[in-house]
Parts: sequence; C-alpha cells; structure tokens
Amino acid sequence: MLALSPGIKDVRGCLKLISEAVKEPVVPLALAAFPLVVSVACPRWALLILFASLSFLLSGFADLQAGGNINYFFEPLFALVPAAVLGVVLLTQWARRRIGLAVFLSALVGVYLLPSKAHELYRADQSQGDAVKSGNDTFRIAQNVLQGRHIFSTVPRLAMMDPAPVLMESFLVTYLQRLGKFDPQPIIQRIRNSEFDLVITATPSRSWGGLPLISPDIHRAIEASYTPQCVVGHYLMHLPRSRSGDSGLLEALDRNRCVPVRVDNHSPSPNW
Repeated sequence: MLALSPGIKDVRGCLKLISEAVKEPVVPLALAAFPLVVSVACPRWALLILFASLSFLLSGFADLQAGGNINYFFEPLFALVPAAVLGVVLLTQWARRRIGLAVFLSALVGVYLLPSKAHELYRADQSQGDAVKSGNDTFRIAQNVLQGRHIFSTVPRLAMMDPAPVLMESFLVTYLQRLGKFDPQPIIQRIRNSEFDLVITATPSRSWGGLPLISPDIHRAIEASYTPQCVVGHYLMHLPRSRSGDSGLLEALDRNRCVPVRVDNHSPSPNW
C-alpha cells in the first residue's frame, strides 16, 4: 500500500463496502450482546471490543483506496464472533421469556437475514458452476492452442501460459499509470508492432473502484492492432491485423469451440 501512495480514493466504493460489512449477521448479533459486555466491565471483553472497533476503523480508512475490497473487513468481523455467539445465547434466553420478542426475532431472521443470505449463496453457487465450466474451457484452449505461441493476456491466469509474460496484473498497471508511476508505452509499442500471435482479454469490459481493469491506452492499442476473432467463456481472442491469419491457430481455435465474433467496419467493437 505504501508503494501505491498517495493512492486513488474511491469514497463511494468504500462506503458501499462498509455497508456490506455491517450487514453481515455477525454484526447485529454482536450488538445484541453489547449491553451485557459493557455492564460486566470484563477486561477480556473490553479488549475484544476495542480490538474489533480499531480494526474496523483502520480497515475503513485503508479501504478508501480504489483497489480495496470487502476482505479488508474480515479481521474485525472474525473478531466479533465471540460476541455474536454470546448475542445468540442472550437472544434465545430472552425469546423464551417474551413471546413478542420471539416473534420479532423470527420475523427478522425470516424477512431480513435469511432471504438475502440464501439468495447470495444460491447466486454464488450458480456463478461458481459457470465459472468452473468457463475455466475448464479456457484452460483446455490454453493447453491445446497457446502452448509454444507468444501471447499477450490481460487475464493473469492465461498470461502465465507465455514463457515470458509481458503483463501479469492489468489493474495494477492502470492504477500506477493514473498515479504517474508507470509508463505503459513499451508494452503499447509491442502491441502496435503486432509482436504477439494472440491477444486475450476478458469480456465484458469491467472496472473496479472507478478504474478500468485494462488501461485505456493499452485497450486502444489492442483495438488498433488486433481484430476480435472469437470468444471462449468470458475471454475474447484477438488476432493481428497486420498479417494474415495463422491457419493452424484458426483451426485450433475452431476445434476448441471458440465462438466466432462478427465484426464489420460499421459496427462498434465487441464489449470487452
């Protein structure tokens, strides 16, 4: 993080991540135990609450930079687990003595906590299945097509298929370029010279923290020097414009179910 100083601030993204963190069930359950923890004035509980609070504040401050994510808040959330367990015990005891509270807690779990988390788990399960299939297809092509060829990829896992990868983390390049700490021109020149047999990018085009995952300068260089050929899963394959297509490469892509991309002079480039 010091290497990225002064950093690029993404306040809106940070607030969204904080909102996601405090909506985790462990937070309201820990808050239920807070009155008892404060009243008993136990040094161990005080130390735990102090640690979790300071950790949350530091995580929020660090997460202001555009490269941050929800994992910055894992430490304080894990620290709240003992308090959340105590909160469950207390709520269970209170609900047994008060029917109204039991109904309220059941409604809260049934309406607020359970549906949202169940939907997130279902969506994660579905997307994980798609991601596994897409990953298998992609690496099958990597094994059958990319071996022995000089490639340029903005997808880190595929970039490793080249013996001497040019770029391993495209988002970091965008970040450092915005700070004025990295000059992408040597990479851009190699792309414009059509040095690579194949260029691979992710599709659709994505951004994080207000920054595109691919540097706009590198994006323009790829558009100028390479033609989108076909798509496998979430990855778009590009071939050089300046030289005739490699028949062996085209046949290998076709054999591995690379879906052709139809591009003409009057249509915009595919969304990548």
